[in-house]
Amino acid sequence: MPLINGRAYSHNSSTIQMAGVPFSAIKSIDYSHGVEGSAFVHGTSKKPLARTLGTYKPGDVSVEMAEQEWTQLKLLLGPGFMERSFPITVARQELLSFETDVLVSCRIKNVAKSSAEGGEATMAKLTIECMEVIENGIPAILSLTPSVAV
Repeated sequence: MPLINGRAYSHNSSTIQMAGVPFSAIKSIDYSHGVEGSAFVHGTSKKPLARTLGTYKPGDVSVEMAEQEWTQLKLLLGPGFMERSFPITVARQELLSFETDVLVSCRIKNVAKSSAEGGEATMAKLTIECMEVIENGIPAILSLTPSVAV
């Protein structure tokens, strides 16, 4: 789809929800996914005859957010917050263009807090693992097992 009036998505075009609740003081969110371990099948041929599908591997999710919002998320997840699974939804909209990524069955692995001299807010940096990234409703791989709902 071409850009509408020259507008591209930016971070302030985003609405980010964690466990169904919107958070607005998220400075950054980074996530990735891919396929590892794909291998060619040669047999007696010098050229590949086929390839294996490999294994789907979602990468870690990195979120940097204001410490007050981290406290809200922690309270929402409750005791054992590093054991709870929750979805993350990243929606972007510019005029008539809309796109939503869903990070399925996320779980917090690590929390780091930072504070620096000056007027910057105290931040929390979360490292999160997820089971699948679904980009704009389109799964990256076709699987015989359905996506985990949480």
